[in-house]
Amino acid sequence: MKTLINLLILLAIAFSSLVPTYSQKKKKVEPWELEVVYYNWWYCWENGYYNENCIEKMQLIIENNSNSVVRKVTFWVEIRNTDDQTIYKRKHSANLNLAPGETGATEEFYLYNKVWWYDSERIYVTIVSVN
Repeated sequence: MKTLINLLILLAIAFSSLVPTYSQKKKKVEPWELEVVYYNWWYCWENGYYNENCIEKMQLIIENNSNSVVRKVTFWVEIRNTDDQTIYKRKHSANLNLAPGETGATEEFYLYNKVWWYDSERIYVTIVSVN
């Protein structure tokens, strides 16, 4: 009888280690676990040429430093001029599919309005939520 109980305990221990990890509760990804490593912007297209004093579209390159897959990111884009005045500040969302440790690009997204006379050294992106 004692041998049977010991055998059952060993089997319980062995089978409990085989429980798949996906059955565990999914950990929420925090905004600080993602890093915007680079961003691209596109000049405004006007009268058949690009105007370098204006931007209308952006794309973010994001690194996923979490242990979870990231599918959607919500972030603030703030753009300032050479006098350090905020000339654009809006919240955007972008879909992407990033595995843990992976770096990838969002789809290109349009700014809500064209931004004129910006300073390319004063474009700030702050991630506020991750799904």
